[in-house]
Amino acid sequence: MTRKLFLAAAVLAFVSLAVAGNKAKTYGVVLGSPTVAGEATLKPGEYKVRADGPDVVFTNVRTLETCTVPVKIETATKKHEATAVKTVVQNGRNVLLAIDLGGTDETLEFEVR
Repeated sequence: MTRKLFLAAAVLAFVSLAVAGNKAKTYGVVLGSPTVAGEATLKPGEYKVRADGPDVVFTNVRTLETCTVPVKIETATKKHEATAVKTVVQNGRNVLLAIDLGGTDETLEFEVR
């Protein structure tokens, strides 16, 4: 009986680790004003950013609203020291160009319209 219980606990622990290992890493960014990302406009606030294949998912930390935007993932020559947001002002509005993902060599590049 204890052997079966131990085996069941071991299987549960292994499955839990496997599921946790498949979670995509998220990065925190803060937008101080409305910002255009692709075709979406993000409200000012704190967001969690998660790459999901050819898209990035922005989740507003306060409201939990999500927004999915197409993205191109580029590889830099060295790791980024911190997560950094790169924007430009176009026609009086902030436009998101890229996000450097801290601790990685990845940069999320957004289409500018």
